[in-house]
Amino acid sequence: NQIESLGDQGVPVAYLGLDLWYPYKYIGQALRFAPDPSKYPDGIGSISEHFDLPTVLHLSALAEENEYQANGSDPAFYRHVAKELRKQGAVVAWHDWLRTQQHLSPALRRDSIAADAWFGGMAQAMADEGISVLTCMHTMGMVLRSTTLPNVISARSSIDYLFAQSEALDTLEKLGLGGFKAEATPLPVMRRQNLLVGFTYYALGLLPFYDLFLTRWQDDVGGISPRAEAVLRALSCGPIGIGDGPGMTDVDLVNSLVSQAGDLLQPDHPPYPDSASLGQAIEVFRTERRAGSATWNYIVALNTTSAEQPFDLSAPTADCIIWDGIRQQAVDCMQGILPAGEIAYYVLAPMAGGIAPIGLWNKTVPAPAHVVHDAQYRDGWTIKVDAKHEIFATWAPAPIVIKDQDGRELPQEMNGPFVLTMLGEGVSSLHIARR
Repeated sequence: NQIESLGDQGVPVAYLGLDLWYPYKYIGQALRFAPDPSKYPDGIGSISEHFDLPTVLHLSALAEENEYQANGSDPAFYRHVAKELRKQGAVVAWHDWLRTQQHLSPALRRDSIAADAWFGGMAQAMADEGISVLTCMHTMGMVLRSTTLPNVISARSSIDYLFAQSEALDTLEKLGLGGFKAEATPLPVMRRQNLLVGFTYYALGLLPFYDLFLTRWQDDVGGISPRAEAVLRALSCGPIGIGDGPGMTDVDLVNSLVSQAGDLLQPDHPPYPDSASLGQAIEVFRTERRAGSATWNYIVALNTTSAEQPFDLSAPTADCIIWDGIRQQAVDCMQGILPAGEIAYYVLAPMAGGIAPIGLWNKTVPAPAHVVHDAQYRDGWTIKVDAKHEIFATWAPAPIVIKDQDGRELPQEMNGPFVLTMLGEGVSSLHIARR
């Protein structure tokens, strides 16, 4: 029902991720990694094939009394697991509870060589079946080991998203799972964790994963400030997952994260912290898209405290237009008041000759790395793009003309001071100049 609901809503989904798809003794301790017949009597592979969606399948730690009769410190059983994952349409093993596996296996705690061999053996078993690995609840040792394992591509950079959703924790308590409340994490702590740990992982060759998020508020579950969550995930340069209930997805918000071709729209790298702001009430993080002689800057200000905080970011030194990515409007400055744990997000688009190419309209990252390839200003902007069927926005208070690589003038539509141009088939370059 959920997959059909996403299809009916037109949500651009590329993979199907499933948690707790296998039988387990306790949450976090699997008996075996195969479809639970009470949930998936026909398996998961048939669902994957029917909807033409590869799967991202969750793995937990292994119960001591497991059906493989395996020692948790011996990675040999992962060869069986990897073959099963491939059978169920998996392209990624989402291996969670990794440090729990290490905790439950004394040999992995007392012998670093054994721990290294176990983690490497798990990754190699997946690689042999063409499966990549996304890690969760790992140790820093596992992150460092991943630098030698090409198929370990991503790592979750914070605790579970739900631990910042008090409504979800209340619901779990009503279901007899009140212990989860012990892991409750304030929103500013979780967001700061993602930003700081995420860029560290990226430096080590892993794509940061900020966990699933809810694209709109959902009773008894939560979903605090979904646009802010979407912004942080878009800028992370990592995978993005949504966990909405059937019919609950904000399709416009999801579409703001992807191109018409279904590709994630991302900057050159995850946000890096302004070192001078670290430890302050407002911490600032920056990323960018450099294309030729032009740079689009993306700036996040995070309120790290539990109270409202004012902020006033320095005015940019270069000519630019400032776009407020949360309020979805052009602004004159980067200042305001942030509630506890919330972010401000600004896009600084380069301006020359009184013209500022904003980039893709209604997209969270308007000038993404794989879309805007080069930008030069010589008596007008020349911008090389790969953006079929996208709308390109340009700030221009005076009339302008926009032509493609063959000199054909492209039609325009005005939206306040913004000129919107649909990029049709074959448009690979734009020349934008005063009329």
